[in-house]
Amino acid sequence: MTTTEHTAPAAAGANPLKSAAERIALVRAGLDRLRAENQRLQADVERLTRERDDWCSGTALALKAQEQAEIERDAMRARIAMAERMAEAARTVIAAFDMASDNPLRVALAAWEASRG
Repeated sequence: MTTTEHTAPAAAGANPLKSAAERIALVRAGLDRLRAENQRLQADVERLTRERDDWCSGTALALKAQEQAEIERDAMRARIAMAERMAEAARTVIAAFDMASDNPLRVALAAWEASRG
């Protein structure tokens, strides 16, 4: 290095050590900002992950509730069909009793046949 290179920063009034320290401080400040931004982004990722998991849970619960409602609806339809068959059997018994009120065996036979569908 020549004498001019050593004296040029000093001649310009700049302290090379101070300048390096300032650059290091700027780099450290930049790193601190990046760390803070990274923490903020990590918190966002965790929040969004929780929201996604909650949504998925809610969706799963809704699907399960819908499935349960369908099962209950099918069971209700089966009960209604059974009640309709029983009502028809009762009508048959009543009709048979009216037609053969003097013969209890006919009434019993008609009821039995009606109960078999």
